[in-house]
Amino acid sequence: MNQKKKARIFLVVLILAAAAIIGLAIWEVVTNGFSSRLMIRCAVPLAGLILAAARVYSAAGGGNKRLYALYEKEYKEHISGAFARNEQKKEKKLLMEAISCFNSDRYTKGIDILQKLISKCSKPNDYAAVYTFLGLMYERTANREAALEAYKTVLKYDGKRSVIWSNLGSVYKSKGLNKDAVTCYRNAIDIDPKNSSAYHNMGFAYFQMGDYGQAVELASKAYEIKQLRQSLDLICLAYAAWGKDEESKKYYDLAISAGADAEILQNALQKALAGRVAKESFVPVPTEIENACNGFYRETALPYMRIGILNDETHSRIGGASLGDVPHDSNGNEMRLLCAIDCTEVRGLANFPESGWLLFYIADNRTYGADFNFPAEQKDFRVIYTQTQDLKIGSEPEHSDFFPVKGCYNIAFVADTCAMNFCDYRFEDTMNKHLKRSGAPEWQELDEDIQEEITERFVNVGHHLYGTPMFAQYDPRENDEYKKFDTLLLQISTHRNQEGEKIVIGDEGAIQFFIPAENLKNKDFSEILYWWDCH
Repeated sequence: MNQKKKARIFLVVLILAAAAIIGLAIWEVVTNGFSSRLMIRCAVPLAGLILAAARVYSAAGGGNKRLYALYEKEYKEHISGAFARNEQKKEKKLLMEAISCFNSDRYTKGIDILQKLISKCSKPNDYAAVYTFLGLMYERTANREAALEAYKTVLKYDGKRSVIWSNLGSVYKSKGLNKDAVTCYRNAIDIDPKNSSAYHNMGFAYFQMGDYGQAVELASKAYEIKQLRQSLDLICLAYAAWGKDEESKKYYDLAISAGADAEILQNALQKALAGRVAKESFVPVPTEIENACNGFYRETALPYMRIGILNDETHSRIGGASLGDVPHDSNGNEMRLLCAIDCTEVRGLANFPESGWLLFYIADNRTYGADFNFPAEQKDFRVIYTQTQDLKIGSEPEHSDFFPVKGCYNIAFVADTCAMNFCDYRFEDTMNKHLKRSGAPEWQELDEDIQEEITERFVNVGHHLYGTPMFAQYDPRENDEYKKFDTLLLQISTHRNQEGEKIVIGDEGAIQFFIPAENLKNKDFSEILYWWDCH
């Protein structure tokens, strides 16, 4: 329950309490007459209730004014001049509510508010503010294509925003498009020569392209402007990859003294020394192979829903208490709920149920309920679809050493598009078709460096509905018996962050559930292929 709902309930209770006190006072006056003692007896609790109501108002509503004033100051560069006219107070309040969602990781709600605000925009500053925060929220939810379009839209209305050019560059860099990223960072620096993050990120892009001299120069400039500790890390790595060990050691010591994590920096150094960080300058991809990759993407691209573990108030979740009737495994033990999807929270996926619940249960054992010899037999796992919306919630599950989910996490869904993963059993045949059309050699005839460059473009990891699976070992659908399971229903991956381990599937592995497309269309979940593997 969010703060506003709690506040409303508390205010209702306070009003009822005040009404009771006033009613008691009236009764006393009617039966015993008015007295100063009676006035004191009633005034004291009423004053306390009024004070409590004021505090609740401040926390839930009135406090928003102070919070919004802080947003005005913190995000002045982003929202200056937006919805500034007197008749736009409602729109300005909605913008502030969206920013509040951004600050509290409620991205689904924030995106919804901003998308509705677009039609209310009338001036460039209005559009720039809305699309800026759409871009930021799309970035946070890993929807890179949508983030790119949002930032480009901002720059159409105001091309002099250094921070937006820098953000756009970072999205390009995350897609491996370092040359495009460098162009964006240069624009950011031309507008604001003190943009230290643009210098640092451009240095990292050059580092990935193998131009270590430029990386050192740019990272040094970033450190000169703002003493970014990460810039010391980058200088250390660039010198190591450049073969300048003495300089690398000097900046390693500086980075550690500035707070760098020694283990993380050592691991990065090992990669730098092995030459695994430089890609573009060492592995130029011929035009005909680029054309083949573009054709491959166009043919295999699929819409899917990226799943984010967020703080949004959603019904859908990974882990937690069971819902409805709990299935039993082959040993007669109750299975545990892996994932529960409220189908009303998923929009835009073809043939996906529009209402009801889709529940994924697995046995609580060392193999997470999987039988790798018979992966399509639902004996130690179960996928259940029910149109019943209100399901009985079971008790909280006890701790388990085997169950891969280490808690209960609300999830939200963000639309995206992805191409076939390189580990799909159809990848090589499909890629060969496009290589042939482009006049390029077949896959097996390409240099290993070119193969590695291509496979890194077609990797889609994480939690999602539909899309393409990510296998650590091999694709079980290579077996003719399982080729009919052509649709990825759900993928859940190992999930770690600064807060700790949330989901652990072997060693950096992933769980998948597949279904025949025709069965999904008919809402028939009796045939499911369940698989997981890890490194």
